[in-house]
Amino acid sequence: MDGRMKNGRLDPLARRWRAILAGFGLSIGVLLWFVPYRSVEWRACPVSGSSLETTRWFGVPWKKRQTTTHLETWLRAHEPGFEPRLGFVAERSEFAYGRLDHACGNAPAVVSLARFVDAIVDENDDTKISSLVTVIRHGTEQEQERQIFDLGESTAR
Repeated sequence: MDGRMKNGRLDPLARRWRAILAGFGLSIGVLLWFVPYRSVEWRACPVSGSSLETTRWFGVPWKKRQTTTHLETWLRAHEPGFEPRLGFVAERSEFAYGRLDHACGNAPAVVSLARFVDAIVDENDDTKISSLVTVIRHGTEQEQERQIFDLGESTAR
């Protein structure tokens, strides 16, 4: 007996192995079209400017890179209950067939000007930093940028 006969008849699974294998291959191909093999998501805190970048391979978190700004360190020292609220900024997904998906949100002003804010925190007193935090929390984006630039200019002098 060659292993494909069962009770004098051909085993149904042995007759269909090619169809099963083709169906499995087709399923994997369709799955690769809809599931990204790699995605990178970026989140940032609108108050401190700290960020978190998460890289996923086939949906599984693989690597996380966290950036802590000097403003977050200052906030934790002066407001013991402070925790950064990381909001969505952007995501990029790569698929097996070369397709790319992008999703973008709005990055807060403090994120794009984080280098200036770090210098401001390092070189100014608590009163100026506290007023900056108030503007970041309650001001418009233009007011935030103006406050950051004004403090940055006074710091540079």
